[in-house]
Amino acid sequence: MNWPRAYLEAIRHGDEVVSAKVRAVYERECGWMDAPPDGFQYRFDEASGGRVVEFIEAFCKRSDGKHTGDPIKLALFQKAKIQLAFGWLQKSDGLRRFREVVDIRARKTGKSTETACVCQYMLIADFEGGAEIYCVANKL
Repeated sequence: MNWPRAYLEAIRHGDEVVSAKVRAVYERECGWMDAPPDGFQYRFDEASGGRVVEFIEAFCKRSDGKHTGDPIKLALFQKAKIQLAFGWLQKSDGLRRFREVVDIRARKTGKSTETACVCQYMLIADFEGGAEIYCVANKL
């Protein structure tokens, strides 16, 4: 499943309300999947990005409150963002396009849970020996 395309379609149909900048990002990224610009060094691998989403929904559980132990169910925007971050690979060596992701959202929107799940994936299922995972937060 191509989650960025599904998210863009939801934006276009008005099912998801986002800023003009967010819409522009998804328009650009999905456009590049179909017709990359000349000299573009990356390819979108739907399976690589989708693997992270599948891992999270299959193996990660809620850890707090009355929903402790329930499986994590990612929202469409989360699936799209994760698949974009992990799905773009360099054509030459298969390394990822993105090395950092900045997530700025309001309080109580699942950032910590989502980040913990991604960190777990990177630590145990990313096929990288000696993985180093850093997670930083700043409370203003």
